Amino acid sequence: MGAWGSGILDNDTAQDFIAAVVDENDLSTIEEAIARVLRSGTDYLEAPEAEEAIAAVNIIARILGRDPDEPEDGDEVDEWITRCEVEPDDVLVEEARKALERILTEPSELLEQWQESDDGEAWERNVRALQQSL
Repeated sequence: MGAWGSGILDNDTAQDFIAAVVDENDLSTIEEAIARVLRSGTDYLEAPEAEEAIAAVNIIARILGRDPDEPEDGDEVDEWITRCEVEPDDVLVEEARKALERILTEPSELLEQWQESDDGEAWERNVRALQQSL
């Protein structure tokens, strides 16, 4: 799974996604990650798409000052937020909520992986806390 903890950003895919976002000057990478999850509809949602969307939603929460988690990469993301002066609109925030709900709904590879793990409940609590923060 490439994860080292049950935190929502405790995986290689999320960290790579964050690195890609801070190299940009807008929300396009974040918007696309959320849109990919929503486009999956009721089809099987692959874990990497879910992990990227969770990282995207976490960044949105950080922009809004509502991040329930204190990630290790905080300084880098905070600098990006200040530099780019980006602001998600209400539509993107609502899509972010829906994307998290989709990730927590079968068929979802990431959900399945965490349900098979001893830390599955902690991971789901972390995702739900992020969802509630929006």
